[in-house]
Amino acid sequence: KPNIDISIEISKGTPTIDGKIDTNEYKSKYTMDKTNCNPWQGIIGDSKTDVYFAWDEEALYYAAEVTDNSPAYESDDKSWFSVDCVQLAVNPGNLIKKTDGIFQKNLPESFCGYIVYTRVLFLKFQNNPIIGVFTMKKLCFAVMAAIFAVSLAAAEVLTFTPEAKLPVYTCGEKAKFILSVFDNGKAVTNGKYTVVYTLDGNKTLGSQEVDLAKGNPATVSVTLDEPGFVLARVRDAKGNAATTIGAKGKKVPALAGAAFDPEKIEMGYDLPKDFMAFWEAGNKKIAGEKVKLEKVEKYSTGSFTTYYVTVNTLNNETLTGYLSVPKAKGKYPAYITVPGAGPGFVGPASQWAGKNVITLTMNVHKFPTADNATEQKARYAESQKIKPHYPARGAGNRDTYFFRSVYVGINHVINYVAAMPEWDRKHMVIDGSSQGGGSALILSGLNKNITALAANVPALCDHGGVKTGRSSGWPRLDRQKNADAFAPYFDAANFARFINVPALVSCGFIDTTCSPSSVYAAYNQLKGDKQMVHVPLEGHTVSKAYTAIRNDFVAKHLGLTK
Repeated sequence: KPNIDISIEISKGTPTIDGKIDTNEYKSKYTMDKTNCNPWQGIIGDSKTDVYFAWDEEALYYAAEVTDNSPAYESDDKSWFSVDCVQLAVNPGNLIKKTDGIFQKNLPESFCGYIVYTRVLFLKFQNNPIIGVFTMKKLCFAVMAAIFAVSLAAAEVLTFTPEAKLPVYTCGEKAKFILSVFDNGKAVTNGKYTVVYTLDGNKTLGSQEVDLAKGNPATVSVTLDEPGFVLARVRDAKGNAATTIGAKGKKVPALAGAAFDPEKIEMGYDLPKDFMAFWEAGNKKIAGEKVKLEKVEKYSTGSFTTYYVTVNTLNNETLTGYLSVPKAKGKYPAYITVPGAGPGFVGPASQWAGKNVITLTMNVHKFPTADNATEQKARYAESQKIKPHYPARGAGNRDTYFFRSVYVGINHVINYVAAMPEWDRKHMVIDGSSQGGGSALILSGLNKNITALAANVPALCDHGGVKTGRSSGWPRLDRQKNADAFAPYFDAANFARFINVPALVSCGFIDTTCSPSSVYAAYNQLKGDKQMVHVPLEGHTVSKAYTAIRNDFVAKHLGLTK
């Protein structure tokens, strides 16, 4: 994933799709490698992608030549990104056909990689981005066994968006949304829809009818007299959820959101009187546990050494992860991260490890972390045979709840890092998304060695939000037995009360997993310098807007930039 924004001037031309990249035809080139990209997982190493562009009146031409000395073979996971692939996201107004630019070619055995071509036709009426996904199943040093392209027919397209670029209002103001429906580029002149308004996906506030015969596009409006978020959903004439085209080119529910005095949102739960005493008691129980390190050659380089981390925590459970330490003698900043919900990490945080930073990646699962994605997913799948789903295990009892041993254990490892002679005693940043974002808040509240935090669409926030009619954040502890007795102890909003370090937080206005109001309930409790990144048009995701700001924020607070 590129870690910088780039602008490339594309030369005009119509290249021949024949299995060769002729630089006389493709005069615009950009190389993606470890100097300007971040890995999704693992290490980029010497892998690179040379990207070529051209255009004519009918289409954009794209070719990618990938050099990869660490091939990812066929996976049991059916997701397109589970094996080697190239993903092309094109701008609004384009359509991809399956027959456009699909090409297969075997490469010499001395070259490990593949070449991908595509031809993207220009269509000027669509308002949403379409994404083409090209998946390669590599056999040894050959190219792919198959290439697939996601395509969408030029048919009826519904869009539903806020009128304002940043839909943030004061209570009592009107938030406006625009609904439009086009068929083959022409405005539809008949059809009825209903826009349903809720308090951030929970309490119903009302609805509004839309008749396209009276106007297309149509404008609807809503207001809120209390701090919070309005989530608007579109339903068709039959009452079914209407859909639009999402960022990945797939049909998604037609949603739009608006905020009203979000900085005044208060969390649903009060702080338990013994809140911090409860956590300090857990930390004390494992204070004598040894953090075990085992060198991992696979993830070590000439500049840093990576270790497999093991620590015993509460309830006779074990946590694992990866610690990378620069080889040269000196004092270094530290970067910590916990993954979002799912299988977890399978390697170090190489984006920062390669920049003379101590990095710690810790998984929340109690099974041993694997060193590759395929095995990690298999272990995760096996662990999920135990019911209920892991974030609900032990719910109802604060001493046995799943995340208690997790955060006590990770906090212990952070203390170990803080005691290392290599740490500079000045910079320790924790960063994460979703479950990882909630973890960043919780661990920052627990551990005073942390000097800054970044939390993207954080989970585990405002479990008591439903008491006010709002939606609580993942994993919806409000739905568990004895929620009031144990959930407040695992509410990131309560931990935020104890945080007085710089914080970067983001929320998606149409996030139905970690509701924006739950995120703000935690954000408003932070005591130090803080910044909220609003992402009005997206839900539960890592947005491009946030990523750019996050990278700068982390680098600054690691002391890498001013």
